[in-house]
Amino acid sequence: MPERKGDDPLAHLRLLTIKEVCALTRYTPQHIYRLMRQAKFPQRIRIGENRVGWRLTEIEAWFAARPVVVAAIDDSEAHIS
Repeated sequence: MPERKGDDPLAHLRLLTIKEVCALTRYTPQHIYRLMRQAKFPQRIRIGENRVGWRLTEIEAWFAARPVVVAAIDDSEAHIS
């Protein structure tokens, strides 16, 4: 996984591999590509002829835009005998 070091002036240039994106999101590559086709995930950028990557800043923004889901506690679980 990528490491962020404080105020890295080059953080906006950091590119992630598909392995790193999968590790961060816990999604399979197939699911990431599916979300990209549906315009629900940041698009990859071509780095070279056989190389692609994702901008770290775009992945972070995608995470920030995701709704936070809080699991509800069932009343029966709340009363411990």
